[in-house]
This record gives sequence, C-alpha cells and structure tokens, in this order.
Amino acid sequence: MRERSESAARAVIEDFNERVRASWRQSFAGLPVQAQLADVDRLLEHWRTERAAPETAAEATPQPAPEQPRPPGFVRRALLRLARKPPWST
Repeated sequence: MRERSESAARAVIEDFNERVRASWRQSFAGLPVQAQLADVDRLLEHWRTERAAPETAAEATPQPAPEQPRPPGFVRRALLRLARKPPWST
C-alpha cells in the first residue's frame, strides 16, 4: 500500500472489505467470490512496519563492495594457465 497516512490506509482496507461484502450479497450468476474480509488491524500493523522499514534498513545495511568484472572466458583460462606454470620454466 502506498498510502501516506494511516487513516487513508484504513479507508482503503475498509473500502475493500465493503466491496467484498457487496459481492457476497449479489446473486451468483458465475463463479462465487472467494475473497475474504481483510483484517484491518493486522494490515495496518504491517503497513506501519513497512513504512518504517526503509528508513532503518538504509541506515543499518552497509553498501556491498562492487564486484570486479570477470574477464572473458578465453582470457581467464589463459591467466589461469599462466598462474599454474610460468612459460619460462620447463
């Protein structure tokens, strides 16, 4: 949910619940509605933790060191051969 305030998030969840209830009241001409009512308090708690998470995660997570790009396969194999046995030794 991308709502900015808790009251707006609550309104979205309650609107969803009302639409689910309305679909239950309609006659079943096709497939039955399988949506269940959303737990408003549980979703709002999740909304609060997700909203606070980016601020704390950005501060707590160190940036990983950038990886060195690997050379193409034939260059890498040549370098590995050189590392095993120098060309001047016999």
